[in-house]
Amino acid sequence: MEKNFLFFVLLIVVGESCFMMLPNTKKHACQSAGPISKFILSLILEDFPEIDRLIYFLSKKDVQHLDLRLLVSNNQYNLPSSIFTCLQLRYLSLHGCSIQLAPPTFKGFDMLNSLELHSVTISSEILESLISSCPLLEQLLLRDIIYSGVIEINAPKLRSFDFVENIGSVCLKSVPRLAKFSLWHTKYHVGIGNCFKSFSSLEYLELNACCLKFVAAVTGEVPTRLPFDLNSVKHLCLKEINLEELDEDADYNGDSQALECLEVEAFSDVTFNHLRKVHLFRTVGSNPEMQLIKLLLAKPPMLKEMLIFPLNVDDDFNRIEFPIMINSFRRASPEVEVIYANYG
Repeated sequence: MEKNFLFFVLLIVVGESCFMMLPNTKKHACQSAGPISKFILSLILEDFPEIDRLIYFLSKKDVQHLDLRLLVSNNQYNLPSSIFTCLQLRYLSLHGCSIQLAPPTFKGFDMLNSLELHSVTISSEILESLISSCPLLEQLLLRDIIYSGVIEINAPKLRSFDFVENIGSVCLKSVPRLAKFSLWHTKYHVGIGNCFKSFSSLEYLELNACCLKFVAAVTGEVPTRLPFDLNSVKHLCLKEINLEELDEDADYNGDSQALECLEVEAFSDVTFNHLRKVHLFRTVGSNPEMQLIKLLLAKPPMLKEMLIFPLNVDDDFNRIEFPIMINSFRRASPEVEVIYANYG
């Protein structure tokens, strides 16, 4: 009994041609010669030869949209070198595989616009080379990548970058057109340093719990200012930032007064002129949090909405005292609406 394909979902969008791979068989069904524009494959497998042949087949069919979601029972699937001959790719999404060295003849995916890597094993050097060899790359997502070292991102046309990692480092070396940046990290994150200062096109910024801690790790001290310039940002989303925990770290390091400087007077040179929306998730009402909220109400003149999701909506502080305190803060924008919501 063959055990190559235990389960899969296969979707192909074709022009004049079609391709099918049937369960529990090694037979391919192909009809004619036209290109395959879009190919999505999701499966659980124990062996890889059929996938190698499939990718080789697709490389000959000018595939433009390729989405491979692979779950293997033992080792990760190593992508064959034929993946680097799919030179018509506009969209590439890979889940649960390993990327080895590209062949010497590979000069890049000249047409690739979007790259997504989920649970992929790859060296930082190969990843850097892959990204920099895609001159038209506009969208990049890296989620739970297994790598070592620091990833340097050089992508002159990059507009959107989502970095979701448990541990690791990234350096945004050259991203002059970056408009959307989402950074989700569950451990200390180092490597960005002062790159935020060069984000002149940044409009959407999303940070989570440990994204401020990396600043302390880089500089050796708890930050007294936000590590980025929000002057061009229109939408700011802070998830589980937990400034109270950061303040406790400051106490431990003998610098308990550091976060007290996170107040409006310390940001006289910051305008936030374009900020329209602020979303704050899992707030606890700590003093540093209140200072941040006060700042984000006092500075942006065009702010339309501040959406606050308290961690605990049932206690008296979050239901009564917290809204009263926030409503007393000065607002630069007469049109801003502060909304309290259940985090769910």
